[in-house]
Amino acid sequence: MTFEGTVDHPQLLAGELSYALDGSPIQLGQTIGQGLAGGEHTITYTGTDALGEAIEGAVTFTSSSIPTADGVTQQSGQGAALLTARATNPSGAGLQTTFIAGDVATAGSLRQGWIHVADFDGQSVAADIQVQDAAALEDPLSPDDERTAQAPATSELPVLAGEIDYARPGQRVVWRGQAERSQWAEAYRDSYQWLADNAATRKIAFVAHTGDIIENWNGGASDEARARKQLEFASQTQKLLEDTGVPHAILPGNHDNLAGGDVGEASVYNDYFGPERYQALAASESWKAAGAQYHPWKEGDNQNSYNLFSAGGQDFVTVNLGYDVTPEEAQWASSVLKQYSTRNAIIHPRLPRVLLQPGRARYQAVSRRRDHQRPGDRRQPQCGLGPVRSRARGEHHGAQGRGQRGAQRRRAAR
Repeated sequence: MTFEGTVDHPQLLAGELSYALDGSPIQLGQTIGQGLAGGEHTITYTGTDALGEAIEGAVTFTSSSIPTADGVTQQSGQGAALLTARATNPSGAGLQTTFIAGDVATAGSLRQGWIHVADFDGQSVAADIQVQDAAALEDPLSPDDERTAQAPATSELPVLAGEIDYARPGQRVVWRGQAERSQWAEAYRDSYQWLADNAATRKIAFVAHTGDIIENWNGGASDEARARKQLEFASQTQKLLEDTGVPHAILPGNHDNLAGGDVGEASVYNDYFGPERYQALAASESWKAAGAQYHPWKEGDNQNSYNLFSAGGQDFVTVNLGYDVTPEEAQWASSVLKQYSTRNAIIHPRLPRVLLQPGRARYQAVSRRRDHQRPGDRRQPQCGLGPVRSRARGEHHGAQGRGQRGAQRRRAAR
């Protein structure tokens, strides 16, 4: 209840009156009563009149025991919600609680995003977990309208977060997405399965994965365990292609090597896609039959490499340059092209943004000539080192050629 009172002649007082309930200070407008034991209670008031004389008085009333509310909780799942309430009887006796009303509340301030799989214990998510890449869901969902919302694809755990009236203020309620990371995993695996199923009938002679094998080892990333989990999956999936015997190449994108910050023999990428893996493949009968060879740019480091293979009566050299191409790597690539200047050359570069400007040569990092292509000229350039066809993977704006983030592959057909 609310404590209220009026003074008939406030002009006769020197100041405001002070009030107390059973000796404890209270104020006008304050809610009182919770925690009172059954029996008599006294409200007193004190003050001073305009002549400086003390004023005091008291009002006695009788009350039954008034429990103290200790909060409510809710749990939901399997299409049902469990509500509980806690209260304390000041007399120490037991209490019976009855829910007298209820309604289905629609979550407000809905946001879609994702959380780490480790943040979900199989039953609930802590209220202070931050939803990553959160975006507002304009059309709210109601439990009784049977509508659904499509979560964005993610390799982690998609979530829908909002605030519900019957929960504690600000409490976050998260629904677990059914797909979790399966959409990404299935798409990644299916692309390799397609190559495996069609390698022979479509006469696929060579395949190249031009980077961004995974998503979460980009610049600024720190969760190495998460990156290794994704690389392990990619490594296992790569075996679908390896089992076909089709010669192929792979290189790290900026999402695979901390945007050029994790390179060299000891890099995480090399633990899964190191030179020894491709040296073993190059020794297989299928690679030998295609005249295929593999050579890393440095011993123990598959950040860059080149391949030789033959198809359709033509001899090819592929130069595979991982992100971020340095002057030393560009010089190495140029020397490879000079060494095999009589072969058709295919360059798979993951160049930084500065080298992917409109009007620049698409193989500028490895070419000795920069005047062979006019701005806006989309014809395949020719290089003084021999017939060279080159495309930069087009993730960045301004890049010539086409590409999408994710698994990128090129093929040469017999």
